[in-house]
Amino acid sequence: IRAANNGAADVKLRIQMADFSAVLMGCTNLADLHRLGLVTLSDPTWLEVVDGLFRLPQPPICVTPF
Repeated sequence: IRAANNGAADVKLRIQMADFSAVLMGCTNLADLHRLGLVTLSDPTWLEVVDGLFRLPQPPICVTPF
């Protein structure tokens, strides 16, 4: 996440690609992964903001019949 005024990062997020994919697919959220120690933030006070950025109102669905 970058600040709009000077371009310096306000917080750094560290997450494995598989975990990030699960967040993007709506299978989990950053807050739960952080609680499990799978996500680290340079400043944990940003957790609620960062988690909200990646929350989905509804997970993706597949309408293709198999």
